[in-house]
Amino acid sequence: MLSREPRWQHPPLQSGWIDRPHQMLELGELPLKSGEAIRDFRISYVTHGMRARADDNVILALTAIGATHHRLDFLIGPGRPLDPDRHFIICVDAIGNGLTTSPSNSPAQTDLAFPRFAIRDMVASQRRLLDALGIGQLLAVVGASMGGMQALQWGVSDVGRMRGIVALVPMARTRPWSVAMNEVGRRILATDPGWPSGPYGGGFDA
Repeated sequence: MLSREPRWQHPPLQSGWIDRPHQMLELGELPLKSGEAIRDFRISYVTHGMRARADDNVILALTAIGATHHRLDFLIGPGRPLDPDRHFIICVDAIGNGLTTSPSNSPAQTDLAFPRFAIRDMVASQRRLLDALGIGQLLAVVGASMGGMQALQWGVSDVGRMRGIVALVPMARTRPWSVAMNEVGRRILATDPGWPSGPYGGGFDA
């Protein structure tokens, strides 16, 4: 296996973020909807609260595009919607966000060699994480923006696994304006002298 330090690291803790131990689970090869696979796949996550004996308090929390598990920290805390005194909350980092296996940190499939992946593949990776943790039933799947899209996909991929879905500002289908904005972002990156390996504009090493 190639040895390579990732160019993207977890940013310094910011105001309002919850400092919890990061956990990483090695899942080997992750087959994708496209027929390709992500090699040496690792999924990053943090947990809050305690798992109930009856296993009926587990909530899966999912991240927005370009965001880490901290995206939902504002919902987590005593008396908040995701209450660690009542719930066992698993916040999962999505494929591509730089903590879970991504083009920026994969030793085997760097940059443009990284296979294309879909929302369905993110959900598949989360299912494998839950299986590895021995979690069969979820109280809810919660996500904001692209995390909400993942939550909706859970309702398609494994509807019997959760009692509820809380999808905050998701899109059931990517709208033309969103496609255009993502294309603008790609074109900006492609004009940077560091393309395709980065860093881009000196801002991705924080």
